[in-house]
Amino acid sequence: MTLRRLQLCAIPTVVGIAFLCDAAAVLAAPPPPKMDQREIIRLLEQRWEKASQSLELRNSISLEEAIKTGLLNNPVLSKAYAELQSTQWQAIAVRREWFPFLTSDNPNNAPWAITTETTSGNQSDSRTPLSTSQTSRLYTSPRVRLQWSFLDPTRTPRLKSSLALSQSQQLLFDVSARDLVLSIQTAYFALQEARELREDYTRIYELTRQQIERARTLRGAGVGTKGDLDQLRSQLLQQLTQLIQIFQQEMIAANQLAYTLSLEPGALVSPSERLRPLPAWSSPLQATIDEALALREEIRSSLARADSSGWLSRARLNRYLPLATIIGQTQVTTNALGTGTTLSNGAYSWNQQNSNYLSNAVGLTFFWLMFDGGIAAADSSNQAYAAESNLAQADVWRYTITLQVQNSHATYVASRMVIDTSLEQLRSARQTVDFTSRNYNGTNIDATTYIQNIQNYLNAARNYKSSVRDYNDAISSLYRYSAQWPMASRANLNERLPALKRQ
Repeated sequence: MTLRRLQLCAIPTVVGIAFLCDAAAVLAAPPPPKMDQREIIRLLEQRWEKASQSLELRNSISLEEAIKTGLLNNPVLSKAYAELQSTQWQAIAVRREWFPFLTSDNPNNAPWAITTETTSGNQSDSRTPLSTSQTSRLYTSPRVRLQWSFLDPTRTPRLKSSLALSQSQQLLFDVSARDLVLSIQTAYFALQEARELREDYTRIYELTRQQIERARTLRGAGVGTKGDLDQLRSQLLQQLTQLIQIFQQEMIAANQLAYTLSLEPGALVSPSERLRPLPAWSSPLQATIDEALALREEIRSSLARADSSGWLSRARLNRYLPLATIIGQTQVTTNALGTGTTLSNGAYSWNQQNSNYLSNAVGLTFFWLMFDGGIAAADSSNQAYAAESNLAQADVWRYTITLQVQNSHATYVASRMVIDTSLEQLRSARQTVDFTSRNYNGTNIDATTYIQNIQNYLNAARNYKSSVRDYNDAISSLYRYSAQWPMASRANLNERLPALKRQ
């Protein structure tokens, strides 16, 4: 009981975490001692009603609205698109290597170097200085260089490698979007199933309470036994326990849907649509497999990565080819030298010498890596094997995709038949329960008969809801695994793209 309380308290709701934790605490609290069974049932019902109020306070959303909300909000797409932009800018960086480089420096001295020298002149027989000299020097040599590497054997393969990698990342972005759509659909169907099971169990619970009252009336009239009342009350407690378990199932399903839709923390929604079978899958199995193998992004992404690694292998090997660069430079050298002399009689003289030089040069340079111990060759082999690995991965994906389509189609076919049989079973069980509840008399139709019939009905309801959910999941999976966009999901994704590009 403590573990269940902790699980329920961890579930956020639209009315706040604190309220649900209070409701869970109410459900988990043990009943006061020395109470008869009717009082215990009444107390537990009050707790259940308080806890279940949170289920009725959510906003409703349709499946199409849920898909749109998830595609517009989920950060998984932001992450995938940022990775795509990273590879795109990598290709742009390689393409811009075709542009010339412009640099500026001062290769000879630190700029604007200023030096000052002071000297004194004496006669051999006198200690008095006859003159003092000072020298100042300003020397600068700035240079501007224009450099263009017009021959780089590695550049074109690196550019093609980056473009292929960008194409692969674009395909993986579509994969992320398709996976998100499938996750939203399966979460939505699970929440529909849990909600409708809760409604079925709630109706049966109310019917059982009515049967208890009827059994009590018959008991007062001398019909039936105390054992019937005990059986019905025990069954009522069991149904209340099952309602609490379905409550937990529904809350977990609502949490999962909120997660895929990226709702605000604590916010939950409920389905506005009933759980109904989706339109049938119209394409035959083999045609679906062929379409999936032709369109699935995972195969094309692996092939694009193989192409990228192949070009990168060629780029590594091309390091052994010579590089050629055209260099043009302009350099200005300024040399200003000034000398000042002060005589002992106070006379002062200054001598200034200035020189300026302008030099222009154009040249062609070569760089040839003739031997590096085989490092570039090893890098080339590494990328070549990476290309082979990606080609093999494409083959793996072909078999995986075939298996995915076949399994989903098998589930679709089987669940479609189960829907028909379980629906008939549900109708028959409902009629039996209606007849039993109307004609309960405590003798030939007693508590045991009633309990058996409602258990059959609940089992039929579970089977039908489960088969419809499996059927809808199979249809959604067939859309996903055959690379088709359900509903308006492609348009919703295109609506998200401008916002992703501005990030």
